[in-house]
Amino acid sequence: MQDEITSHIAIALDTALVTAEATRPTKKPDALDYIFRGRAAGWRPPSRDKYAEQIGLLEHALELDPRSSEARSLLASALMSRVVSGMSDSAAVDIAHAQGLVGQALAASPSGGLAHFAKGQVPRAQRRFEEAGLAILSARLIARLLHLALRPWPEVTAEPRLEPERGDPAGVAAGRG
Repeated sequence: MQDEITSHIAIALDTALVTAEATRPTKKPDALDYIFRGRAAGWRPPSRDKYAEQIGLLEHALELDPRSSEARSLLASALMSRVVSGMSDSAAVDIAHAQGLVGQALAASPSGGLAHFAKGQVPRAQRRFEEAGLAILSARLIARLLHLALRPWPEVTAEPRLEPERGDPAGVAAGRG
């Protein structure tokens, strides 16, 4: 229950932070600014204009930082969302472009959850749901492991035992034997 509440809070904070960052005026936006704007655009209801804006922003982010695995993954996901929603002018072109982006994103970041999520969107758009489910499950597992890895470890407060345990007259268990 606590993990579920924490997850909902994290999602709400992520949404609020991305929206705030995307609307922050900047004189010279960098790749991260365009990634935030692309993510914020993706939260709007599906429309041709929304996808055109989102894809344009993410393509611009990739122009500014051609090595960005995040921009590649988000762009691939946006292309696949456009295909799935039936708003692509050429599904085959979008799918091929997304496949290339996913391959590059995974090569740059093999354990990247976002890249694995994007990888799952390609077969989803092609209605290969079992393959899509496996890639999306990988993304969820990576996210969960990352969450666990970033948790603070409990402090050890117990002092080591220096006296021998019962039945250990030589003190072997306490390191004195």
